[in-house]
Amino acid sequence: MKRHLFNVTSAIALAAVIAGTPVHADSLSPLIPEATLKQIAEEVSGVTAKRSLDEITLYHRTRASAQFDKAGEVVIRKLQSYGFETVDIFSLPADGKSMYGTQKSRPAWNVSFAELWEVTEDGTRIRKLGDWEARPLTLAQDSDSADVTAELVDIGRGVTEDDYAGKDIKGKIVLTSSQPGAVEALALRKYGAAGILSYAANQKSAWWQLDDSLVRWGHLSSFRDEPAFAS
Repeated sequence: MKRHLFNVTSAIALAAVIAGTPVHADSLSPLIPEATLKQIAEEVSGVTAKRSLDEITLYHRTRASAQFDKAGEVVIRKLQSYGFETVDIFSLPADGKSMYGTQKSRPAWNVSFAELWEVTEDGTRIRKLGDWEARPLTLAQDSDSADVTAELVDIGRGVTEDDYAGKDIKGKIVLTSSQPGAVEALALRKYGAAGILSYAANQKSAWWQLDDSLVRWGHLSSFRDEPAFAS
């Protein structure tokens, strides 16, 4: 399968770097007319760069996906509005086999629909916990298609055998504070869980765990023989 691969951040990053460098009109005026300097200042505005970034980040730019393509279209429109007559997007295979340098291309991953609900024993919906359309980051990257209703079991970190002691998780969904990929081998493969629900905190920083809503973008292994899903 061929999908678009396009560096959508380089133009924005360049604008941000230029905008962050102070330009003194007095030192450049002998070389560049003041009117030209004004036009440059308007083009490299930090506000303009932020607005462009705001638009691009509306799309979940995972590899070889429809939303990646949409982000690329945003960049094309911007370049065309700046007067570029020819803009090309290069398409390269995302087949899980082709090599690019020292890395093997990961298979294309595209999502059409995904929701996570808390339900009663009879299946009545109580609360929506995740929705791809509203917040794509609630679905772990490389999840497979699944339609599962199961009991939720807390396994804590879920990275050691002790985390599973006395717990029956076969056919159930596990709740973990770790990244989905970190518990996949034990929870899914060894103990037969049906899926993974992760609340791993955002990467460690000065404000780590201060906001419970800041969770990590979940990932599963890109190369595996058995299906899995996680949120």
